[in-house]
Amino acid sequence: MPRRAMLWSVLLGLLASACGEEARNGAAQHAEMTLADFGSLGGDFALQDHQGRPFALSQARGRVVLLFFGYTHCPDFCPLALSRVARALELVGPARERVLVVLVSVDPGRDDPARLSQYLSGFGLSAIGLTGTESEVAAVARQYGATYERQPATSEGGYAVDHSTYLYLIDPAGRLRYLFGHQEPPERLAAGIQAVLVAAGP
Repeated sequence: MPRRAMLWSVLLGLLASACGEEARNGAAQHAEMTLADFGSLGGDFALQDHQGRPFALSQARGRVVLLFFGYTHCPDFCPLALSRVARALELVGPARERVLVVLVSVDPGRDDPARLSQYLSGFGLSAIGLTGTESEVAAVARQYGATYERQPATSEGGYAVDHSTYLYLIDPAGRLRYLFGHQEPPERLAAGIQAVLVAAGP
């Protein structure tokens, strides 16, 4: 992980506090969330979506975005992350319509649009899967301080991709406002989403 991203992670960890009531019932949850300004980290980019169409992050203006880097053959973090996000959106309630989940694949060699579409359909989310060339994906990862590394192939021919596990919370204006660690519960994610929605206004 780049040193800059690691330092931000430590600082944000110090800001985090234990969750109280479920986010949809606790207005005090909003006060617990300290939304940060990450400066140059993050920003717009363009890749190909899971329907084979060009997609730019700027197309999500007006919506909250939960962005993460992963891949469809991921055995643990990615399915767990999507399950946590699905639960968080349940807690958010009707406002979930203003939230878009974005998965940027760090395995573009296997994750073509058809594979991403099939994978995401199993989670019941308003989600977009993105892919591109190796260089395009690497550029977006650098932009967000994300890391990944393909591991050697096994005897069966498959391989794993080690990758950073942050969920990036992006506000309706396209600004990165929070990094969620992989152990933060759905209630915390929901509180962050609601805090951004409240800050953005109707």
